[in-house]
Amino acid sequence: MKRHTFYQGNDFYILKVTQDLFGCTGVHIYKNNSYVGMVDTAGGKDFLSIEKRILTDKDYVYSSELMA
Repeated sequence: MKRHTFYQGNDFYILKVTQDLFGCTGVHIYKNNSYVGMVDTAGGKDFLSIEKRILTDKDYVYSSELMA
């Protein structure tokens, strides 16, 4: 399982490549060890772009681009 971690201020993020119930690959996002949501059809190559979006838009993980 691929994994990427980073900090934004006092928040600790973990990005993991996993499969959902239907077998679709995506990146699951955990904030301070709590599951936040999933970026559908993303993979390990997308870690840096997801990190950049989270760092530039503090509400990105709660936007409509994520499946919760």
